[in-house]
Amino acid sequence: MKKRNPFLLAAAVLLLAAALLPAHAGEAAANPLFTSEPPAPEALAFLRDAYFPALAANDIQQALALTDMRGFRQYLLDTRMREMKAKLPDMTPGQEQELSAFYQTNNLAPANLAAIVGESLVQGRYTGLKWDSAVFAPAPEPLQGYVVQIAATDPSGAPKTVLVGLKALGDQWAVAPEIPMDLSFRIAAARKGLPASVPVPDPVSALATAFWNACKAGDPETAYALFGPDYRSRIPLLGFLGIYQELVERIGVPESWSIDVCRPLPGDRIGLGIQVVGGKDKTDAIMTFRRMGLTWVLDEAQFRPPSVGNNAAAQSKAHAAAAAPVASPAPAPAVAVPADSDDAPSAFPVFKGPEKPIGPE
Repeated sequence: MKKRNPFLLAAAVLLLAAALLPAHAGEAAANPLFTSEPPAPEALAFLRDAYFPALAANDIQQALALTDMRGFRQYLLDTRMREMKAKLPDMTPGQEQELSAFYQTNNLAPANLAAIVGESLVQGRYTGLKWDSAVFAPAPEPLQGYVVQIAATDPSGAPKTVLVGLKALGDQWAVAPEIPMDLSFRIAAARKGLPASVPVPDPVSALATAFWNACKAGDPETAYALFGPDYRSRIPLLGFLGIYQELVERIGVPESWSIDVCRPLPGDRIGLGIQVVGGKDKTDAIMTFRRMGLTWVLDEAQFRPPSVGNNAAAQSKAHAAAAAPVASPAPAPAVAVPADSDDAPSAFPVFKGPEKPIGPE
């Protein structure tokens, strides 16, 4: 049987997550299809041996040194200019150049941008974290790189998740804040046009119940047998047993579950957003079901939604101090810049001037 492209699967599950996961305060709706296989051994080593230790030691300057700030700056500038050209379609090329120069000199001055990212790392409270594991998913196109979800424990032993963007720069790897930022804005945009939740078809409800009953009974083999042939061709039983074990280690044996959202999906599919409660914790899950003839099969499942502890969307709204003196602001551009409306979030950072230095207090 022909295997589906994992990059297309990641994109599909990303959009599906936006449709299905309930909106919880402080949590992301993004849920790409993660795998424990890193894109390269060097990528895993970079995160585990360089970037993560910097976070755990609260070494903000070292973490910034491992971040591709130039790429992040260009992403923000490109995004802002697209927004402004949509709002001001009559801008001349000269006005566009003037506006671009204004943004680069002010909001996107390197010191300002470093302060914003640095403050978000301080607010993430990563000091003392211990590395447990990491899973990887392709970044949303056209961005190049990966979304990485790092599972860790804090000094008290409580689990904590760190979401990181990662990309290759030649032979080197670097942190890419624009990847989780782009992910969050895609999710926000996808939510706006979603169809209303529909009643769960009885066969789908029965399948979901059978799956979670098997998980509750400690019988992952029976749960795995409910997946359709496409899933089983991609994920062997041994792989699913590892996924199940990770779920149990994270939340305990599933004890109860409830369907929060049910939505129709393309390709004669149904998607469920489910909250699963275990003996230790709870998690949001996504399950999709495909109609095959007169019956339904379990098509996909994802049980590990990422945290937004270091989501770059939060970085874009942070009001942090500059790590170094800020150059004199450039003259305001001649073109009138419309104010951003609250219901149209922008990726562009807001900077209100020096308040305090970044780093530990």
